[in-house]
Amino acid sequence: MFFCFGYAVHTIQIHMVPYGTDQGIPAATAASILAIVGGASVVGRVALGSVGDRTGNKQTFRTSFILMLLALVWLLFTREVWGLYLFSLVFGIGYGGCTAQTSPLITKLFGLKSLGVIFGLAVMGFSVGSAIGPFVSGYIFDITGNYYLAFEICIAILVIGILVNVTIRPTLLKIAGKL
Repeated sequence: MFFCFGYAVHTIQIHMVPYGTDQGIPAATAASILAIVGGASVVGRVALGSVGDRTGNKQTFRTSFILMLLALVWLLFTREVWGLYLFSLVFGIGYGGCTAQTSPLITKLFGLKSLGVIFGLAVMGFSVGSAIGPFVSGYIFDITGNYYLAFEICIAILVIGILVNVTIRPTLLKIAGKL
């Protein structure tokens, strides 16, 4: 799940400005689109962090993934600057929502025992996805001359993350009260 999160988020962070300039958007405008992803992620952290506390971290993490997924589907079809701004707003809120849910979700799934190790493994998965996603996407761009396949792969990766989220359950030891 965290690998998928890192893959999608950092692919967008690394390739959004080049994608925008490839669409004929001035570099400063493309950079502002990326900046909105960051600003919207702050809104997502606060708003969806609060929602996660009330409705459940697993569901809110999944909702955040779905927001990023919908934004990427939108990105495949939009060519207008306003559409890219809308993309960045929705994607950023989803990104922030996932970030806010990470620690509480890991705690609810695995308990407090060995939290540091488990959290470290989750962050390592995020980091590996963060390294692989932009590299693969750049390679795809070099071969194809556009980002469409790279963004379609990001969509598929997010679908995998959603499926993992739906199927993952708290550990049996936690349920038995051993953690």
